[in-house]
Amino acid sequence: MKGQIENIEALLDKLRNLIRHHDHLYYINDSPEISDSEYDGIMNQLRKIESDNPQLISLDSPTQRVGGKPSKQFPTITHRIPLLSLGNVFGQEELHDWDNRILKKLSENRYNYFCELKYDGLAVSLIYEDGVFVKGATRGDGLRGEDVTNNLRTIKSIPLKLIGTDYPPILEVRGEVLFPIDQFDLLNIKRKSQGLDPYASPRNTAAGSLRLLDASIVAERPLDIYIYGVGWSDQEVPQYQNQLLNWLNSLGFKVNNNNRLVQNVQEIEEYFQEWSAKYDTLNYACDGVVVKVNEIDLRETIGVIGREPKWAVAYKFPSENTTTQLINIGVNVGRTGVLTPYADLDPVRISGVKISSATLHNLDYIIDKDIRIGDLVEITRAGDVIPKVIRSIPEARTGTEVIFAMPERCPDCDSIIKKVTDQSAYRCRNNECPSQTYQLINHFVSRSAMNIDGLGENLVRQLLDAKLIGNVADLYDLTLEDLVSMDRMQEKTGTKILRSINNSKEQPFEKVLFGMGIHHIGIETSRLICAHFKNIDNLIRASSDDLIGVQHVGPQIAASLERWFMNSNNAEMIAKLRISGLNFAPPPEPETASYLANINIVITGTLFNFSRAEAKLKIELLGAKLQTRVTRDTDYLIAGENPGNKLEEARRLSITILDEDEFSNLIIDHH
Repeated sequence: MKGQIENIEALLDKLRNLIRHHDHLYYINDSPEISDSEYDGIMNQLRKIESDNPQLISLDSPTQRVGGKPSKQFPTITHRIPLLSLGNVFGQEELHDWDNRILKKLSENRYNYFCELKYDGLAVSLIYEDGVFVKGATRGDGLRGEDVTNNLRTIKSIPLKLIGTDYPPILEVRGEVLFPIDQFDLLNIKRKSQGLDPYASPRNTAAGSLRLLDASIVAERPLDIYIYGVGWSDQEVPQYQNQLLNWLNSLGFKVNNNNRLVQNVQEIEEYFQEWSAKYDTLNYACDGVVVKVNEIDLRETIGVIGREPKWAVAYKFPSENTTTQLINIGVNVGRTGVLTPYADLDPVRISGVKISSATLHNLDYIIDKDIRIGDLVEITRAGDVIPKVIRSIPEARTGTEVIFAMPERCPDCDSIIKKVTDQSAYRCRNNECPSQTYQLINHFVSRSAMNIDGLGENLVRQLLDAKLIGNVADLYDLTLEDLVSMDRMQEKTGTKILRSINNSKEQPFEKVLFGMGIHHIGIETSRLICAHFKNIDNLIRASSDDLIGVQHVGPQIAASLERWFMNSNNAEMIAKLRISGLNFAPPPEPETASYLANINIVITGTLFNFSRAEAKLKIELLGAKLQTRVTRDTDYLIAGENPGNKLEEARRLSITILDEDEFSNLIIDHH
């Protein structure tokens, strides 16, 4: 019996490896060796053997790409290393400014740039343990993403098991999930034949597909992926972007063949101009090129600002423009009371997206551009995202066009509108304006703030109209009876929303402060303020000088905070949220020893008694700092098996070198 099982296991391994081989040729190299019918025959044979021997089914088997039962919800995954967003540059001047900033940081170092196409898809993180794909998540807010492992497993260009053995025990890679344009068009043709509305864009459809609860439906959509980097690894990986991607490709990951190593900004511009002229020949959405410093170990020197790396930038293609009729100009009242004009347009498509409205920024913008109701106007999608009216076409006027004027009273609460001193903004000063309340609650429940799933704009409007809520604090008083009284609300859905509301109480202090919607307070500013003042009481007591002492906080932000905390309605709301159990202080920091305070340590090679993550944790708990490269400031180099070039650099700089046993003794000696 044992021998029979071993024979079956050997056959299963052979079939699985054969399918992985052909998957790699088909989905990664685009060079299939066998016909579809031959491939199906091998897959059917594998399915039959696994069906007869279910105890031998493995997580990395090609048959396990389609998930089983639909998930009830997506849990959250915390990214060990933040999944950063890229800053943008538009035009040669901005690119040269970015290049000059890099030059100032790396004046004593030789470096190159690496150019990649910028995909318009959904960023994801993939985690492999011992070469097997075990977990995947969306970018989310950069710190935490949604666990969409089952859906990612359906994407055939994501290897469930890595090729060969040259990979770390734990490896996290980052990539972009895309919906091929030709397949997207076929999907819309099918939807139209079924009497359904077509999807708006490949990017949104890819993102929506990954958030479907039933992985078997996702499997019917031919999503694809390109891998562009490593998030973290418990062993050293290649320290040059071009070499890193070649290594990842050798493990079975799909890497774009259009990437290019360049030496200077002129070669960046040549790459940009080449793809600016032919990006529409690609079978996926592409809105620019990404430029990175190729030398990975230099990136820490260059640094990060907020959630954007300084060592990389997105050089965006010129936006596509078109013309249409401006039917009317309306105004939206934002959560801070500012009135923002918008254009109602005769619907038109740009880059496959149907556009029926566009921003007009403010009254000064409308006057400067001489934009009138009834004009033929030129519109664009700024950064291929936000539709914007960029000019009117006066020569097309018929004489019936109307000059726009800001309303004198709020369109929602009828309060008098006042112009903000020294600004182009107009504001409704009524803090109880229904539009402000509506927008504030939508902001508060959003994924980037309190992340209350299920509380969409329509439900928020219903709850306000029914007087069940009047501000964000009232959300925590909602009952199941309240929710099921809303239009088309089932008890199951209401229970899920209440659970999400309760879970939001675990959101950190910085998210709560950001969720308050205070004028000028973005998520990064909120994080800096919370880290500085530690709790809400310290923040409330802070003077203007105290506030300006915080990084990136100037007089305007300080004044906005002071005004907000002086408002009695806001004070009452904070009191109610405290009672509901929200976090107005960060969690207590774990006690750490400081025996190695201000000591800089670098690790190279493989450690046998510690994973790289465990070694990093022990180093930081002792107050030391783990560096990524050897410099004159380095105090110790920990050299494991098969050390890299860092060992020679440490010797050249006369840095103290420790083997793994000496590193263990160092830790023990300081406890």
